Amino acid sequence: MKHSNKSKRTGILITAFLLILAMCTPVIASADGTIPVSNGFKHTIILSKIDQQRGYSFYAEDLPANVKNVKVTSSKKSVATVKGNGPLNFTVTPKKVGTTKITLKGKSGKKAVKCAGTIKVVKFQQPFKTFKINGVSQRGAVTSSINVKAVEVDKSKAKIDFKAASGWKVLGATVYSSTGKSQKLKSGKTYIIAKQGYLAVSLYMENKKNGAVIENYFNIRQAQQQ
Repeated sequence: MKHSNKSKRTGILITAFLLILAMCTPVIASADGTIPVSNGFKHTIILSKIDQQRGYSFYAEDLPANVKNVKVTSSKKSVATVKGNGPLNFTVTPKKVGTTKITLKGKSGKKAVKCAGTIKVVKFQQPFKTFKINGVSQRGAVTSSINVKAVEVDKSKAKIDFKAASGWKVLGATVYSSTGKSQKLKSGKTYIIAKQGYLAVSLYMENKKNGAVIENYFNIRQAQQQ
């Protein structure tokens, strides 16, 4: 399943990111959003220490709301385990590289219903050949499927340079200003940080071969003068 449509997971994470911006402290966000899937879904998830800790939350959007007695299984628990979180929600935890079939079965009245699909687990790969803010590399902060970091700079300007690593492409790149302005993020361009404000950078990277997506959210502020 491609990430062309921004999932509920992303929406909730962006909300959390904006809260992080307001707090102005470096915080690692947790993956508490939800990815909607339908019967026959195919989705790629990333194997990293952080992703193993937080797991991936899914929502079976095509199952009826009144479904009961839902059982959810993984055909290969050695690749990924699955846990039901209510009738329609389930969490998948990657264990090792491979593919597993996830199946939800339940009943809607007297009718048997099912939602099944494939989860492919791939090893984390660094999506950036270059990613710098005012000449300082940020690649070290990119270690899982979702990365959030607060960055302080000593100027009221932020020059952002980025280039996809081999086999990756930029799926989306946006910079938001605390003044309310948003624009497409362009590599090599310098952006102005509003006084006592911030820049919020979002960069979505997609692996051309396996469809894995890595989301990056960076909050850039000018360091407080002592």
